[in-house]
Amino acid sequence: MTRNGIGVGGVVGTLRHFYSPMLWGEISGSMGQSSSVSGKLVKNFSSDSFINVHATATSLTNPPPLTFVLGRRLAPSLTGFLTFKTGSYTLESLFGLSTGESESSDQSACSLGILKNSEKSQWSVDVQAGLGESHISGGYFRSFWKRNVRLRISVGLSTQIGLTVSLAGDKKVSKHTKVGMGVDCAAMGGVSFKLRVIRLGQKFVIPILLTPEYDFNILFWAAVIPVCTTAAVDRFIFLPRRKKQLLKTLKQVRNENAEILGKRRKEAKEAIRLMREGVKRKVDFEEAKNGLLIIEAFYGKLPSIPKGSPSHSTQHLRNFLTENETGVGRSQTDLADDNKPFVDVTVAVMSLVNNSQLHITGGHTKAHMVGFCDPCLGETKKLRVTYKFQGHLHRIEVDDTAALAAPLR
Repeated sequence: MTRNGIGVGGVVGTLRHFYSPMLWGEISGSMGQSSSVSGKLVKNFSSDSFINVHATATSLTNPPPLTFVLGRRLAPSLTGFLTFKTGSYTLESLFGLSTGESESSDQSACSLGILKNSEKSQWSVDVQAGLGESHISGGYFRSFWKRNVRLRISVGLSTQIGLTVSLAGDKKVSKHTKVGMGVDCAAMGGVSFKLRVIRLGQKFVIPILLTPEYDFNILFWAAVIPVCTTAAVDRFIFLPRRKKQLLKTLKQVRNENAEILGKRRKEAKEAIRLMREGVKRKVDFEEAKNGLLIIEAFYGKLPSIPKGSPSHSTQHLRNFLTENETGVGRSQTDLADDNKPFVDVTVAVMSLVNNSQLHITGGHTKAHMVGFCDPCLGETKKLRVTYKFQGHLHRIEVDDTAALAAPLR
């Protein structure tokens, strides 16, 4: 990297050792223009509490400043931290023999913070009191769109640099690459804009100083314009490309597996043909006691639900149970339609009804169930069932791997 037009570099190495499952430590060293040695020791007292000690030495004449962090889990997703920093000191000062002030501005401080994690977000609050600086800060992090986009916001108020605001975000553009941008603003540091590219552990940062003074208008537009531009480019350029590439990949995969998919469709057709007589008896039995009757059931990439209430009649089911002149039920013709992204599985679902109860276990795809097949390989599938129970009509829709139970109580 470069600093003020002068190229600088360094070599960093880390050695980590686990003494036990509850205790580990590491030593790091860097060689270059600013050489240093640091050490870290972490002790877990239990699954809910820990302490770690960190030290970094940049000089052989003075002992390294120490940082102690004591953490405790307050709730399943809430953790509290107590941090103490010794700051710079000398051995003479420990015994009251110091005759002058330390040359370093790093002074002792104590802070208290909390951190809350959830599946897609994280927020934290930190309050610090110290001899050189005191501050209060808060941060919020959230991921969007299957964790491909991350947004970070932080605000702080310090006795040294005043108010600070930071907005940053990044997007995963490929398996190993992330691209991000951020805006930092400080009352005593101006407004700066940063571009970041992270690939395979390597980070490239381009800082751009927009103004050396605090200016809210510049901060606002520096945050809004790049975000809007990026969203527009992604929406109108990259998103259509991704969809086109996905469709191309799906088409290729389906062509490669066309023989297997056709075989499974034939197996589903044969299974429905064999279960037809048994399902007829179940329909007559359930109708006689006003029990559970499957009006219709569809599986795959389902169309939107049509307006209006579905018919209470079981004629749709009986049509599938009636053989035409060629001896092939209508359900077989529908099931063999490769152009539809969904299939009619009314007969297959009705066969699972037992004593006015329907239970389908979850945790696996329904495409491998008897009488089912995969009508849209590579796409998200659902199962929609419309049924009648004790004269009342109900509809239920579940994801491909979710469990289904009917009637709903």
